[in-house]
Parts: sequence; C-alpha cells; structure tokens
Amino acid sequence: MNIIIRWHHRLSLFYILISIMCNPTNAQTKSISKNTVTNTKWILKRRPQGVFDPEKDVQMVSEEMNMATTCGDDEIVVQVDTLSVDAFIRTMLDAEAYHGAVDLGKTIPALGYGKVVYAGKNANKKIGTAVQCMLGAQAYATVKASEAFTKMDLPMMSPTAGLGLLGVTSGITAYAGIFYVCKPPKKGDTVVITAAAGAVGSIAAQLAKSTGARGTII
Repeated sequence: MNIIIRWHHRLSLFYILISIMCNPTNAQTKSISKNTVTNTKWILKRRPQGVFDPEKDVQMVSEEMNMATTCGDDEIVVQVDTLSVDAFIRTMLDAEAYHGAVDLGKTIPALGYGKVVYAGKNANKKIGTAVQCMLGAQAYATVKASEAFTKMDLPMMSPTAGLGLLGVTSGITAYAGIFYVCKPPKKGDTVVITAAAGAVGSIAAQLAKSTGARGTII
C-alpha cells in the first residue's frame, strides 16, 4: 500500500476516501427500514487535465434516495461494502474512452460488492444477498438485477479476492493472457511481461514463473 500511495498519491487518497464513505453509519442502517437512505457518492466534476486531481476533477455529494420510487421492478438497491481500484476507471473519465466515457455530473464507476437492501418485484435477488457488479463510487447503488451476480467466497481466500486475484480485471485477465492468448509457457521458456508492476502484470509474472519459465519483466 505504501508503494501504491507513493506512485499514485492523489488517486490512492481518493479511493481511501471512497472506502470510508462506503462504510455505512448507524443512521443509514436505521433508515433502510423506511425505504429512504442518504446516498453519498463521488461524481465527475470536470475532465482530468493530465494528472488526476481529486480536488478539481471530482466532487462528493449526498442526496436522499427513496428506494421504493428509485428502484425499478427489475432492479435492486445494493449497500456498497467494498470497491476495486482499477486502471480502466481513469480512462473512463476522459471524453473518449474504450470502456465508455462517464458523463459530467455522473457517478464515478467502480466494480465492487455489497448487500441487497431493496429489490423490485420482478428482481431475482433476495434482500440480504451479497452481490458483485459495477456499483460505482457511492454508498448505495441501484442496478439491474440481471447485471449483479451472487458473490462467491472461496475457502481460504479473502472476501476481496473476487476483486483482485480472482477478479475479471486482474487475475482472470492475467490467466487468460498467459495460458490462452499466448502459447502456454514451458520450463525454460522466456516470457516478456510489460507493466509487470501493475495488477494484471504482477499476477501474470507469477503464473509464468509457476510453469518453470523465466520471466523478463519490463
């Protein structure tokens, strides 16, 4: 964590604030029974000009949200627990982005997991179910029930592993790249991995090493 803060100081502090924001308070928990919650979220205030500046580019806002009127018949409201910090988030803050650009005034995107606290009548998720999907940097997220899948916890693994080591944007991407996109490495092979200090590259390097290959890290 110290290395991440030193290399990406401003972005890291921004997501530390997000993690604090997504820890529900007693007042928020009590208000769920009344179908009304206070949703605190980060929105895009302006397009980043080069290096991301949390003081100028984003803004934290709070709003009252009536879940009964906000949530559609096929939607659910998720109380956010944990969010993932992924490189693609920064690219989505630009006007043109491969993964789709975030409109000004809209919630900053982020993958994460949380608990269903309200469900539309046609949603296929029960209240209390832990789900994982694109939730956004906010305390409560309203999403399509079909886009949220039940969170799977594996024995001897951290609850957050599904957002990192076993996540689509990190571990699974690295695994697919090493063993399916490339020819699976063999003992004695030399594997060249660029950006090996990143979330995907660091895992790819370890997977290559596990086969007996020699890793050349760039």
